[in-house]
Formats: sequence, C-alpha cells, structure tokens
Amino acid sequence: METVIVTAIGSFAADIVIKRLKENGYRVIGCDIYPGEWLADAGNVDMFYQVPLATDRGYYVEAMVSVCKRERAKA
Repeated sequence: METVIVTAIGSFAADIVIKRLKENGYRVIGCDIYPGEWLADAGNVDMFYQVPLATDRGYYVEAMVSVCKRERAKA
C-alpha cells in the first residue's frame, strides 16, 4: 500500500482529499500546525503529525523530510 502525506488537514478541502485517497487504497498521513486534538480529520488519517509553520522553512522542511522517511512516503 502506498503512503501519501496530506498537509494542512485542518483546511476546508482536507476532508474530501483524505476520503478520496482512502477510497483509492492509499495509506494517508496527515500533518498540520495545530495539535491533532483540535482537528476533526486527525481521526480520519492513519497517522497524524504536528509540524512547524511552512514559513519556518528550515524547521518545516526538516520535519516533513523526517515524516516522509518515518512513514516511507515516496517523493
């Protein structure tokens, strides 16, 4: 099963994106700047990670690369 990362799962469109990916057989990893407890869709993904703001480039890129490696998501 392929793994995909969906960022900003607190956004309006995240719900349908997550649903469609799961319907198509993907393992879905969700990320957002807010804690999972604050996000309804955090319960709809296979794993959730809180990540830094994208404007904090160095920290954001480091966090996303780490999530990709940990979850074996392909680029």
